Amino acid sequence: MEKLDAALNNMSHGLCMFGPDNRLLLWNDRYVRMYRLAPDRLRVGCTLDEMLEARKAAGTAYRDLGQYGSKLRAAITARSADNLIAHLDDGRIINVSYHPTQNGCWVSTHEDITERAQNEARIAHLAFHDQLTGLPNRVAFDEHIAGLLQNAAGHPSFAVLCVDLDQFKEINDVYGHSTGDRFLVEVGRRLVSACNGSFLARLGADEFIVVSPDGPQPATAQALCARIATALDQPVCIDGHEIEGNFTIGASVYPHDGADADTLAANAETALYRAKADHRGSTRFFEPEIGPPDPGKARAAARYRRCTREERTGIAFPAAGPYASDGGRLA
Repeated sequence: MEKLDAALNNMSHGLCMFGPDNRLLLWNDRYVRMYRLAPDRLRVGCTLDEMLEARKAAGTAYRDLGQYGSKLRAAITARSADNLIAHLDDGRIINVSYHPTQNGCWVSTHEDITERAQNEARIAHLAFHDQLTGLPNRVAFDEHIAGLLQNAAGHPSFAVLCVDLDQFKEINDVYGHSTGDRFLVEVGRRLVSACNGSFLARLGADEFIVVSPDGPQPATAQALCARIATALDQPVCIDGHEIEGNFTIGASVYPHDGADADTLAANAETALYRAKADHRGSTRFFEPEIGPPDPGKARAAARYRRCTREERTGIAFPAAGPYASDGGRLA
C-alpha cells in the first residue's frame, strides 16, 4: 500500500478512480493540489456531483460545466474512453481523460496543459502575425484573400491596396533601427485606425497591404486611400524627435484587375511602382495602359509574397494613365 501511495502521489497528473457505482475510491495529492481543494472535501464514496461542488467552492470549476458534465456522464454510461480540454474559472486549461477498467471501474486523469496551450497559441499567432507590429502577415493575407475569392461568386467587388512607407531607409539611417522599429509600430497603429476594420497586413520592412471592404469600386477604395494618405499628417514623436513620413499607394480592383490573389497583388504592385516613379506620396489605381505584369514578373511577385525577403528590385513602367492621385486626392 505504501508503494501504491508513493506511486500515485508522485504522478505528474491528477488521478481519481471510481467504482462501478460511480463513487470515488481513491485519488492522489496532485489532483487535490491541481484543483486547490481542502483535504476534507474528498472522501471515499464521494459522488461526482459532490466533487464538482468542491471544485466550484475552491474557484476551480469548469467554465462550461454543463457541457463537461453531459460529456462525462455519456462516457460513464457507455464506459467508453474519452477526453476533453476543460477551461477553469481561474484561467488554467486542463486535459481530462476517462478510461474504463475491466472490473467496471473507471479512472480519470487530469493534466495541466496551460503553459503548453499558451505556447501553441503564441506559435500560431506568430505564424499569422508580424512580430514587431502585431499586424497580420503575408500568410494571413494569402488566407484572407483566398477566403474572399472562394466566396466571390455573386459577391460585390473589393480592392487590394499596396501601401509603401516612403523613405523608411533614411529614417533608419538618421535615427537608428530601434527608433525605426518604434516608428513602424506607430505607423501600424495609425493605419489600423485609418483602415477602420478593413483587413491590414504588413508584408515587409516598409510595405503594408490592405483589402478594401465590399462596396462600390473604385469609390470605396478611393475613400480608404484618402484616409490612409492622411495617417501621417501629424509627425511621429519619438524621444523628442518629430519624424515625418508619407505613403505611396498602388491599387487593383477585383474582378476587373484580376481574378486571383497573385494577379491582384501583382497589379497593385505595378500601380505602386508607377506611382513611386511619378511622385512619391501619390496614389494610383492599376490600368491596362500601365501594362500588366508579364508572367515572369507575376511569378516573381508571387514568390516574393511567400518568402521573407524584404529587399526589392526596382522596375521601370510605361507612362501613367488618368487615374493617378496626389496625396490621396484623386485627379
